[in-house]
Amino acid sequence: MQEVNKDFVIKHYRCKICNTTHEIKLRKDLVEGRSRYPFPYITMHSEVLNNELKEFLIMLYIDKDLQIRGVEILSSNDDFYTKEQVKEITDKLMQEIEFLREENLELLHKLNNMREQLKK
Repeated sequence: MQEVNKDFVIKHYRCKICNTTHEIKLRKDLVEGRSRYPFPYITMHSEVLNNELKEFLIMLYIDKDLQIRGVEILSSNDDFYTKEQVKEITDKLMQEIEFLREENLELLHKLNNMREQLKK
């Protein structure tokens, strides 16, 4: 078990889609309370393939010694959302961020006014 510190170990797995070996840091207490091994552990990694960002959802099967016994590709970003959906989600998030920014400025202004009133 390659140790990072007393709480973590570093392991490696190979993604069959991007054909790359990836490093993952696992907490040593991840095996505590498990009744069956290997157990599933889901992680995600990203790669740039053909100038396009690809994200992969990966299921690792981990044994009681924190060894990776199997790797399964669950999905890639092509399976997550369409570009139109991502644009719609992003637009809504940007609107919410702007609303929160304006609200924060307004509250900050009110707080400063209250501080000024207390000084008088």
